[in-house]
Amino acid sequence: MQLNAEDGTENVKSEPGESDSLVLAFDDNRLLTELFGANDKHLARIEQGLDVLATSRGNKLVITGSRQARNQADRVFKDLYARLKSGQEVNAGDVDGVIRMATAPGADLAKTQIGQPRRYRQDISCGCCCRLHAPSEAGGPYHPLPPGC
Repeated sequence: MQLNAEDGTENVKSEPGESDSLVLAFDDNRLLTELFGANDKHLARIEQGLDVLATSRGNKLVITGSRQARNQADRVFKDLYARLKSGQEVNAGDVDGVIRMATAPGADLAKTQIGQPRRYRQDISCGCCCRLHAPSEAGGPYHPLPPGC
């Protein structure tokens, strides 16, 4: 088995007769607790948002659902994992945003969004959420502009 050098994951073929499952293998177990969230909250959010069942077994994640839902989940988990590998945090808003991007009409599920320029607006409240999309007083990072803002 060979890991994908780009995102540190590996797609593993499911067993014969298990055509409704996709297995992802991750190269860094330490990041999985952050990927799944406290008490698996992120995992549950992804399952509900994409109508899949995700079961973790060691460094592997088995995703069960329709073909499109599995492909969307594959994209979501790879995007979030890549974000963690690059040193960024993942919160509930990030999970929701990646789910929206993966389920958007015309979404390219083969291409992750990590490494792509993120859209920001300075000193503007988007009106659809409670955040001001501007740097913090302490010079912190900009809040990403949610899709559709």
